[in-house]
Amino acid sequence: MINFPENLKKLRNAYHHSTNDLADLLSLTVQNIKSYEQSKALPSIDNMISISNFFGVSIDYLLIGNKKNKYINYTRFMSLIHKIEPKNSIRNSIENTLANIITNKSGPSQMETEKTNITADLHANLKLLRTQAEITQDSLAKSFGLKWKYSVMKYEQTATPQYDTLLKYSNKFNISVHYLVTGKVLAFDLKDGYLKENALIADKNLNFEDVDNIIKLLEKIIKNKDTELTK
Repeated sequence: MINFPENLKKLRNAYHHSTNDLADLLSLTVQNIKSYEQSKALPSIDNMISISNFFGVSIDYLLIGNKKNKYINYTRFMSLIHKIEPKNSIRNSIENTLANIITNKSGPSQMETEKTNITADLHANLKLLRTQAEITQDSLAKSFGLKWKYSVMKYEQTATPQYDTLLKYSNKFNISVHYLVTGKVLAFDLKDGYLKENALIADKNLNFEDVDNIIKLLEKIIKNKDTELTK
């Protein structure tokens, strides 16, 4: 089930943006935002990517939320963790901060495996995944509950699948919707196992407001440490 309208509204409210504010920031119309939040329309792929980048979350998070999404939810958070991992002087402090926050939380989000030849071309990606798996267009259409193989054929050429169909592709081929449409794998090369585990548990379990507060805290720690080093 797609929960995009609810997730978008939660994100907008977390940033204390009005529909007018968000429309201006995303170069969209107020009617666009209202129609998204009222379940009257879903964004185009390009607009969905813009919303994802603006809030620093994955497209999968936007579509189904962090509890149902098995891949990374908070891309800005994980990118920041990746950035600070080499900074030995503050890594322990950050590891301890995360450990205290995620006490008694359930399992982590998954790092996705990079696939060969996936690009930002959605149509090419859909064809590539199907042919690599040696599945016919007809068989794939039937597995998705589609009446005709021509739907799959069109997806591989010019037609854009609806988001519920993209989620079916995601489940069928073990790839995030985010990776499918952007060509950017939801994975970060974290070598510190303890930091990696804690970050992924936080990514899976915490809501956006909590993660945003952690981001602000981490940025403050980094800023203070950099200030010390320049003295």
